[in-house]
Amino acid sequence: MEQNIDYSKVDKYVRSLVKKTQAYMTFLEADEIKQEIEKAYDYARDAHHGQMRLSGDPYIIHPVEAAIILIGLKPDIFTIQACILHDVIEDTPKEYEDIKQAF
Repeated sequence: MEQNIDYSKVDKYVRSLVKKTQAYMTFLEADEIKQEIEKAYDYARDAHHGQMRLSGDPYIIHPVEAAIILIGLKPDIFTIQACILHDVIEDTPKEYEDIKQAF
């Protein structure tokens, strides 16, 4: 049975993450930044689907919030993606090879 989970709060954080990244990563096209961040987010969100925090938020909020904190260091796009994906191998059926193939 498919769980209906509200990701609207996390989606808002992802939009903020994209905007903050676009503000300093001016050497890349804005659409490319958005696409790469959303690719990692979609992958991690789908992998963590159904997992919830004690707060009641979907689990994916944690890696996204970690990425927002990381933005203060102005990392490259691969580091941002890795931050968003950081719990996928540990907490989902996905394995290293799955992520390696996708990214």
